[in-house]
Amino acid sequence: MNSGKLLKVGDLSFKMFKEDGKIYIKIKNKNNEILTLREYEKYRKQLQQNLGGKWKWDRNFVAQLMEKGVPLYDENVLKRFRNSSSKFINSQFDDLTKYVQRLDESFLKVAGTTFKEEMKIWESFKGWKGGSKLTKLGKSTGIAGIGLTFYDNATGTLYNEKTGQWEFNDGEKMKKFAVDTSVDLVAGAGAMALGAAAGSFFLPPLGTAVGAVAGAGIYAVINLKISWTEPPKSVVDVTKDVANETVDTVREVASKTVDAVGNLTCSIGNKLDKVFW
Repeated sequence: MNSGKLLKVGDLSFKMFKEDGKIYIKIKNKNNEILTLREYEKYRKQLQQNLGGKWKWDRNFVAQLMEKGVPLYDENVLKRFRNSSSKFINSQFDDLTKYVQRLDESFLKVAGTTFKEEMKIWESFKGWKGGSKLTKLGKSTGIAGIGLTFYDNATGTLYNEKTGQWEFNDGEKMKKFAVDTSVDLVAGAGAMALGAAAGSFFLPPLGTAVGAVAGAGIYAVINLKISWTEPPKSVVDVTKDVANETVDTVREVASKTVDAVGNLTCSIGNKLDKVFW
């Protein structure tokens, strides 16, 4: 899991590394130094095209970025180098922006941010144009996962195996389908959030990869059927049962409240009727 293979945009390949408690970013290049003005202009133009900003890539900064790397974060004082890190945060490279931003974020904030991002399931259907093959692969697997979640819950709840018919008009089954699907999506987002929090202890973007694997592992565990229950149920299954019962309870309370308000309104109306008529 070499960061240089993951941090790539256009013809530029970056790598992040740690030295003396500081996290650096560096352009990977064959010569490891700028030899000519022509070479400098070449990389400066690539930085402008791929990361945006016409004036922020001055010669000294580009030279340092290619030779030794520029510092982004100091773990000794838990502080980000604003002058250098802002150049990568305010860029068109969204993933790099996230990596640099997360350097000084707590694992709780990383988890919260990841949960919000994972719940935006519509993002998998956007941003295909101009995306890399890896990005498109990620989005396509995301769409497949969402589709399988909906299909699994639909066949398990709305499809009647005895009659071979779909029962979309059954209100109770539609409610269960909606609740079960919501629990699955929240459980998946929660697992990835916990995984991202664990991955935040590693240097980006390796931490992101570690977090994704950890999140998938957590999701697999909470969906594992426990054999000593009858019938065998997973943590997610139990959560679905509780969620459905809660929805029924809330609906019952709401119904009774509406009836009570309606009766009270009628009672007041009858009394006013006697007063005025």
